[in-house]
Formats: sequence, structure tokens, C-alpha cells
Amino acid sequence: MASRSCFFPAEVDATLLLGTREGAGRRGGGSGVWTARKAPCLVVGLALYALALHDGKAAFAKHCAKCHGDDGLGQTPAGKALKAASLVDPKWAAPDAVVKIEAAIRDGVPRMPAMQGKLTGDEITAAAKYTQQLAGGKP
Repeated sequence: MASRSCFFPAEVDATLLLGTREGAGRRGGGSGVWTARKAPCLVVGLALYALALHDGKAAFAKHCAKCHGDDGLGQTPAGKALKAASLVDPKWAAPDAVVKIEAAIRDGVPRMPAMQGKLTGDEITAAAKYTQQLAGGKP
């Protein structure tokens, strides 16, 4: 079982997992290098992260794909009629785009209803991260 000192960062990349970034993989001290002792934390964290992305895909499929399509291109009949945005546009892959995507999902935009009250905050975040992946962004 993971100890209370386990954490998992919001941003995951190869340098973090390999422990080569200054301060990577630590909280309040340590070398930043993942060790065998920290492996259970890493495994649990990666599993939770994968589940969050899966939840994002599920939320996207249920609430977004009708207009944006499973591929995010917005070329479904409803998407064409509403002129839905293409979510594979590289602007959605930028690291800071997830905040904008979350706001669009939560608050709605012209021709797209707000999902606040239909999705939880965690589901909105997961759907936003999944949307960012469709555009080629790092999870």
C-alpha cells in the first residue's frame, strides 16, 4: 500500500519519471530520483492517471462526440450543422490550453452548452486533458 508521503504530479513526462529534472519525484526533499522504495507510489500514481484519462475519454464520448466526433474533427452531421470547432487544431495542444478547454466545457461557448452541473469538476478536467491529447498535446 502506498504511504502517506506518496504523491503524483499533475504533469508527467519522461524526465520526471526518470528523475532527471531538478526536484522531480519529491515532496519536501529528496534527490528527485525514483527508487525501488518509491515504485509503489509511481505505480499507483500512473494507474490513477490512466483511469483519469479513461474517464476523460468516456465523458468526451458521452457529451462531446455527438458534435465533435470521436476523432475531434467536428465533422459529424450535428457538428457540421453547428460548425463545431476542430479539436485537433494544434492550438489545443499547447500546455496552457487545458485551462481554456476546461472553461469552454464548464461554461459553454456559442453553440455549445455548458457542462457545469452535468459533469463533475474532475470529469471536466479529465475531458479537457483527453481533448488536449486529441490535438497532439502531452497528457
